[in-house]
Amino acid sequence: MLGVLGTLITLPFKLNKILVIIGYILLLYRPFINAAKTLIRNKTINENGEVEYKDLSEVCIQNIKADGIDCLFTLGGDGTQKSARDFMTKGM
Repeated sequence: MLGVLGTLITLPFKLNKILVIIGYILLLYRPFINAAKTLIRNKTINENGEVEYKDLSEVCIQNIKADGIDCLFTLGGDGTQKSARDFMTKGM
C-alpha cells in the first residue's frame, strides 16, 4: 500500500522513493522469512559428515502461491535461470 501511495500522490522525490522502497520491503518480508525457515529446517548431515539438502521446490511454490505472488522475476546467474525454469515446469 505504501508503494502505491508513493507512486500515486505527488510528494517530494526522496519521500516518494522511500515509500516505494518500504512498500517493496513489506511485500517481500514474509516470503523471505518463510523461505529462510524452510531452508534451515531441511538441511541434514549424513554419517559421512556431508551436508545434504532436500529438494524444496514444491514447498517454495506452495508458499509463493499462498502469499498471492503471481509472478516471479529472477535476476542472476549460477543456476538462477535454471531454477526459474524448473519452477515454471512445476506450475509456478
